[in-house]
Amino acid sequence: MAVVYEQAQIEAQKRKSDKVDFLTALERAIRSLLEDPAGKDDGLNAATQVRDNFEGVPKDADAALIKQFIRAHMSKNKLRLLSEDSMEKSDLDVSTKNAWIFLLEEGMGDFHWVIVDRSGAKDAYQELT
Repeated sequence: MAVVYEQAQIEAQKRKSDKVDFLTALERAIRSLLEDPAGKDDGLNAATQVRDNFEGVPKDADAALIKQFIRAHMSKNKLRLLSEDSMEKSDLDVSTKNAWIFLLEEGMGDFHWVIVDRSGAKDAYQELT
């Protein structure tokens, strides 16, 4: 998977009070995509999208099989860091002042974001539309 960002973008988003730097946020975003479970009551994420919508995936697929499909999908895509004025961020109620926001291009919905809290107080999570 390619990661797309501009160094100036990272510099502009750095905060002295951030406990989560860019590389840590990137690692947490990737881990969220790969490891967040596909439970029946969970919100939309990569695992639920694979389980429910990918051809060839049994509805009772275990976590290991789902992770294989996600890895294959991610290997062909880009994870892009968004800035506050990114047009793709306009549907989110989250600000880059509080979170690192990544967009999985060719995600598993119209938009597939991964949000990583800058304070480290909350787990990374995904939102899809």
